[in-house]
Amino acid sequence: MASREITDKYFSSYFKYKEGILHCESVPVTNIKSWLEKCGITTSSPVFVYSKTQIVENVEAYQNALQKLGRPTMLNYAMKANMNPTLMSIMKDQGCSVTLVSGLELKLAIQLGFKPENLLLNGNGKQNWEIELAVRNDCMLNIDSLFNLKQTINVARNLKTRARVLLRVNPDIDPKVHEYICTGSKETKFGINEEDLDKILADIKEEPLIHLIGLHCHIGSTITDINVFRESAIVIYNFYKRLKADGYKHLNVINLGGGLGINYKQHAAKTSRPDFSHVDTDHVTCIPSPAEVISVIDDVFGDDNVSLILEPGRSLIGNSGILVCTVLGVKHGHSQNYIVVDGAMTEVIRPALYDAYHHIDLAEPSNHRNKDVYNIVGPVCESGDFLGKDRYLSTPHEGCSLVVFDVGAYCSSMGSNYNMRVHPAEVLINGRNIDVIRRPDTLDDILTPYTPVNTL
Repeated sequence: MASREITDKYFSSYFKYKEGILHCESVPVTNIKSWLEKCGITTSSPVFVYSKTQIVENVEAYQNALQKLGRPTMLNYAMKANMNPTLMSIMKDQGCSVTLVSGLELKLAIQLGFKPENLLLNGNGKQNWEIELAVRNDCMLNIDSLFNLKQTINVARNLKTRARVLLRVNPDIDPKVHEYICTGSKETKFGINEEDLDKILADIKEEPLIHLIGLHCHIGSTITDINVFRESAIVIYNFYKRLKADGYKHLNVINLGGGLGINYKQHAAKTSRPDFSHVDTDHVTCIPSPAEVISVIDDVFGDDNVSLILEPGRSLIGNSGILVCTVLGVKHGHSQNYIVVDGAMTEVIRPALYDAYHHIDLAEPSNHRNKDVYNIVGPVCESGDFLGKDRYLSTPHEGCSLVVFDVGAYCSSMGSNYNMRVHPAEVLINGRNIDVIRRPDTLDDILTPYTPVNTL
């Protein structure tokens, strides 16, 4: 019963319609553009809008479940999902550490005050300076290959400093997700090849500066099948017991990565608006809660006091953000109709990259009464620039606010300046308070790196 209560709380939403207007917490999203303009921000649309309360509750769903386990645990936010420093500071305040995939991510995490010894540098192609930065700060590192181990040994010897490492192994489990976000099979670029494993283990035993403290695996993202987590835990735990028996005295950690999906269709099923009778709610995905995933893993580990690290990204931040766009116009064609907005694949690339679904709706009532099926597209000069296809919507008026839901993860962080478009403003809502946590780019921001550098 407790698990179900956590599930219901986890799937609550702080984006709700009130009298036909979408609100983020207590703020009508249709007011944000004018509020930004009063602050002197003229490039006020599109804009990313985040709910602080949603982020806090997402983290609590994990932390509450982890605290009930009788073992050491650590919740590491996967920073690549969204690196906005303000959002990361919220994660830190809620007791999270961070998993990183680049040296600059590591530098930012240290600047923000995360404890270096709890940070984990991941990645299949680390540069020497990134490894050195991690070793100097006593961070944990994932070993992803034989050459990565050799790099780490060389850095540790040069610094005369120990390196705390985990081995990233692939359990070869199908996570049943898009092939681009499947990372735990034998055919991916991630993880140690089976034929290299014995050599890696032998080299670690011979090198006193390399402390093997744990095992790591991450098999994919947007996972909705809880059995995938169980299978992964079984494979890694059995390998862990084998290495413990072989005498790896520092080994005490299993990192099972992240990958839990979010319900990208929840707003289609739970909206309070009366015009969603067309939505087939039978196809709304059922997502395990963090508590259910953690319980499955804990059952596999049993009474062993092995430490558990989880490193979710999407499920901590994905449902906390929306992109608020402005409708530029509507085009009716012979076989296809289009709503053209000022948001684009440069802000939300997931539909173009993965054919991913994001729920889309108007943020306010339309001045028109008719409805139709539309593709929602942006102004980027690519036929693949779309935010959603075949959506049954009220025909919007020009200037109408339109919203793309659940863009907190892998949207802003994957944004680009393609077509010399600016990265948009980002705001954080906390109750009735609005804070700008990223100003939009300017032309100077885009051009400054191209300034010629005088060379001898």
